[in-house]
Amino acid sequence: MEVVVSIIIPTFMRERVLVETLEYLWKQDFSCFEVIVVDQTPRHEPEVEAALTGMRERDNFHWLRAEGWANLPAARNRGLERAQGELVLFLDDDVILDGDYLSQLTKAFAESGADSVVGPVLQRGEDEPRSLADGIPNPEDPLGELRSAWVEGGRGCNMAFRCEVLGREGGLWFDPRYLGNAILEETDLFVRLRGRGGKVWLDERLPVIHLADRVGGCRAATFREGKRLPKHFVLFFHNHLLLGWKRNGFAGALSGGWKQYRRLSEEVSFQRKLFLFLALGGGGLRLLPTVFVDRGPQSSEEGGRFPVGHGDAENLSSPEPAATQ
Repeated sequence: MEVVVSIIIPTFMRERVLVETLEYLWKQDFSCFEVIVVDQTPRHEPEVEAALTGMRERDNFHWLRAEGWANLPAARNRGLERAQGELVLFLDDDVILDGDYLSQLTKAFAESGADSVVGPVLQRGEDEPRSLADGIPNPEDPLGELRSAWVEGGRGCNMAFRCEVLGREGGLWFDPRYLGNAILEETDLFVRLRGRGGKVWLDERLPVIHLADRVGGCRAATFREGKRLPKHFVLFFHNHLLLGWKRNGFAGALSGGWKQYRRLSEEVSFQRKLFLFLALGGGGLRLLPTVFVDRGPQSSEEGGRFPVGHGDAENLSSPEPAATQ
């Protein structure tokens, strides 16, 4: 089967909602696609394990299981290493999409000529959503209400790229130094893509509802890495400082971190202001050993690290940071 679209879904501590997301994909009116689930959940509930095991019978389903690590950008990179499609689509493990999503995605790339196509992201309403009609725009997210237009980037739960701009072929990888909830990791990639002259098209025909399920996901990864709330804030500022450092050097990192502190501290008490300030300092300390060291590409130059096959489940060892051009 010719693979036109490779769909990469990193997942962590998600159960039934992951299965439901995959079921939306099996109902697509477009058949030339593969699904790559990079599973960082140590152990699933029995019924979910059984459902995923059953999906292995599909030729276009690949289930890659991590061993002892949880990192969203690294999971995206592992999916990229395996992808065979002309287009690479990243979805979250808790989204709702229409049955013609993939056919509309291929049209959007053909019509726009863009290097990346992103779609609007809706949020759940008061009632449990069952279809896209139940989604509502997020007032804090302008991408939820924009009509089709050229934009600077998109949301990580609903973004697609031509294969030639990512991974081994294009040289762009996600940076696994964005830790915890990995905030800004997709922003970093879009900045680097646009720096190369890449163009990003927002297509109004490609909405999804992001359920932001309260169990699992990046929030769980944050607290797993840090165990405590203070570490959550340290990692939050770490990611902001990392993006600032990479774009504008030391001054940009401090300026960006200070703006985040000022924005957040306007809404909290003096005690929390003090806490945020300390977290900002901790984020800077955590940043230092990571920004000075580039530990090489994560991709496997020797090939065969993830042998090409169908309907299989593979175990992945702890990832190395990817080169970030």
